Formats: sequence, structure tokens, C-alpha cells
Amino acid sequence: MDYKNIVKEMINLFEKSSLHSLEMEIPGVSLSLKKGKDENDVDKVSTLHKEESIEIKEESISQNDKELIDYKKECINAPLVGTLYMAPEPNKAPFVKLGQKVKAGDTLCIIEAMKMMNELKAPYDLIIKNILLENGTMVEYDESIFEVEKC
Repeated sequence: MDYKNIVKEMINLFEKSSLHSLEMEIPGVSLSLKKGKDENDVDKVSTLHKEESIEIKEESISQNDKELIDYKKECINAPLVGTLYMAPEPNKAPFVKLGQKVKAGDTLCIIEAMKMMNELKAPYDLIIKNILLENGTMVEYDESIFEVEKC
């Protein structure tokens, strides 16, 4: 896997964004970017563009980690900004659990936005591989909520 291109792309996206800091970590690579009013901080970010400053040793990544990186994660993302609810009511069971098979059209969670409850439904048959956010947290537009596998 070409990590140099991934790092370069993350730097470009970071520079164009309104974010002030970004930290990213994948097996064998750790990236920390910060923007600030201090000119030195901006210089540090721009120096990362130089090819020689991005050195990633592929041999330091184990075979197991390579398989995890190569695995294409399929995620279900938030269609809007709001508060995430994993269950229909506070003391009820969650809509889905880790490892559960879900049919297309089944409710995965609810996102409350402007006092409106919006159900997020499964777009296809899937298995819940990971639940990335906790009940009651704020979710941003297009933020990943579930990591899934198509059935």
C-alpha cells in the first residue's frame, strides 16, 4: 500500500479545511498536523509536503496489520447533523448489536435534528462489524456510525 499518497492527500485536505489540528494513525504510520497563528506551525505543516520528510518503512508493518489495512471498510454514515440515539427509548434495547445481521430497510439508529427524529435505515442486507459512536453523542454530517459488511 502506498502510504506516501495517503499522507499527502490527508495534508492537502487538512490545509483546505477549517480544522486547526488533525491526528491520524494507522498501523505503522502516525500523522499529527496543527495549524495556528504561529508561523512556525504553518511551516511545520508545509515541510511535510517534501517527499523526503515522509518516510514509512513497510517492513515495520506486520502481515496481520497489512491485511487489516487492505480490508476495505464499508461504513454507514450520518446523513445529517444531530444527536445519535441507538435505541427507540432510553430504557429499551438498541436497534442493532455488534455482529447482528440486518435486513435492508431495518432501522439502525435515530438521529435527532431540530426536534425531529430521523430513522437511519440499512441500505442493504449487512452485518454490524463495529459500532463507532456512542448513544447520545453528537454526530456530524457524513461521520461514520457503523462499520458493516455486505451480506
